Amino acid sequence: MTRLAIFDLDGTLTDTNAVDGECYLEAASAAAALRLPFVGVGRGARADRLRAAGALAVLGDFADLAETMEAIASAEPPRP
Repeated sequence: MTRLAIFDLDGTLTDTNAVDGECYLEAASAAAALRLPFVGVGRGARADRLRAAGALAVLGDFADLAETMEAIASAEPPRP
C-alpha cells in the first residue's frame, strides 16, 4: 500500500497564512526518520534548504500535473 501525505505548509494550495518557516524542514526530517517517500515544494532558498535536508525531489509548485505525479510516483525518503 502506498501512503502519501501532502503538507500545504506555506499556503501554496490554499489561501492560508504561512506556518512556521522551518516546519517544511522538520517534515523532511520526519520523513527521513520514518523512511517515508517525500516530495518537497519550494523555490529558491527554500528549495536549496530542502535539498540540503536530504529531499531528493523538490518541485517549485504543483502546476505541472504530469511532473507532480511523476515526482510522487518515484518519491524516495530524504537522505540527510
